[in-house]
Amino acid sequence: MNKILKKIIIGVSFVSFVTSVVACAPNNGGDSEIKIGDKPTITMWLQPTETYDVVWWRNNVNKYNKLKDREYAVTLNWVDKGVWDERLAAARDNDNAPDLIGYPISGAAQQATEGLVAPLNDYVDIAKLTQDLEPVVAENITAKDGKVYGVPKYLEPSALLFYNKDMLNDAGLEEPTGDMTIDQLIDYAEKLTVKNGSRVNRYGLQVASAQDEYAWVSWALQYQVADHETLNEDWSAANIGGYDKVAQAWKKLHDSYGVAEQTLTDGGYSDDYAAIFSEHCAMQMCGSWIYGTLVNEYPEMKDKIGFTTFPLLDDSAQDVYATFGGWSLCIDAGSKYKEAAGDFIEWIYCGDPEMLVDYFEAGEYCKISPRKSVNALLKQSDGGKNSEMFNLLNDMLPTSKCEPVYPWMVSLYLGQAYQRVVLNQQSIDAALSQAQGEINKYLSDNRLAGKNFN
Repeated sequence: MNKILKKIIIGVSFVSFVTSVVACAPNNGGDSEIKIGDKPTITMWLQPTETYDVVWWRNNVNKYNKLKDREYAVTLNWVDKGVWDERLAAARDNDNAPDLIGYPISGAAQQATEGLVAPLNDYVDIAKLTQDLEPVVAENITAKDGKVYGVPKYLEPSALLFYNKDMLNDAGLEEPTGDMTIDQLIDYAEKLTVKNGSRVNRYGLQVASAQDEYAWVSWALQYQVADHETLNEDWSAANIGGYDKVAQAWKKLHDSYGVAEQTLTDGGYSDDYAAIFSEHCAMQMCGSWIYGTLVNEYPEMKDKIGFTTFPLLDDSAQDVYATFGGWSLCIDAGSKYKEAAGDFIEWIYCGDPEMLVDYFEAGEYCKISPRKSVNALLKQSDGGKNSEMFNLLNDMLPTSKCEPVYPWMVSLYLGQAYQRVVLNQQSIDAALSQAQGEINKYLSDNRLAGKNFN
């Protein structure tokens, strides 16, 4: 989701900053009377993420708008997550929706299921694109009718384990590796926790602690123990057998005094890189994207922070270390300028692989490309060859999954169940039984049986 997904929305103060650095014309919803230079414009809405991502978009939209052989230019608008749904719904109601819209991979599929975005097949060379996509991505973005509705720019794992090397060394602990289990992680967390009487000066570990965080971080854990998604194949019923092991893991983690009860900063889970970078905790569960923030905004901490895959639930778990998410571009179903919107997607995401390289370089290789040709260029570069993060992500990809494409509410009901187990001491059986009932009612109320995306 990408929250993937995924996730990384920084808030009103950052949006104000973005507005100051990105020259954006007013939203026109595809109104061709508004022009950039001599060209009519189509409109794109995105949610702001990392600073370098905003700069990348600004530079490339400007570059596209200067192309002499394009009939249309693109107007870029940044919309904060907090008002996104309301503004988009209002724009669609007024027949003034943007032509291009950014969604997580899962969000693009859900919008397609509801008929709100257009298939790209008539506007983008999908056959050429899918041949260039990493297999796990090609399978996930292709609907059961062969249509593709969104093209992702990047892939990033939902969860890695970041740790402070100096703190581990002071505690006499070796740096964790990919074969660590949850029980071993808890042991590390307790040894790394610093207390002054009843006061905790530093927690050993921070993990997910709220329902929306549990919802998407748990995707990989669920695959590990059950090797199936939360819905059956045709989306007619919940399928959560085996998920009790995930609930047990969350409870075990939060029952430990070494694990923070709640997030240690107030920016939301996606902004909680501050917890480990400001040394409020010794280890932290978070997506790979925070490494780009570490290098760009906390360079003095770079050599102190290590990372590896997040521990498996137990020795019998399958090696699904993470789910990979990312943000896609889609064409609104109501756009009057679908060909122009498709041309922009083809140019920026599906064209010359060289033009995407600088995005991954700017993020210090904290993400990888869904395109094999782009990853090949990155692997050949000195930066890619020498990046521990980039190499880790490539090692993880073959045994990982893409984020699921069923509706977000399905995952949220499970996230609420995990939270009830942790916070309300509800029994695991009761919590999962309640979630199963809620999911089945949601599927029935929304008539989703048979509407599975792929």
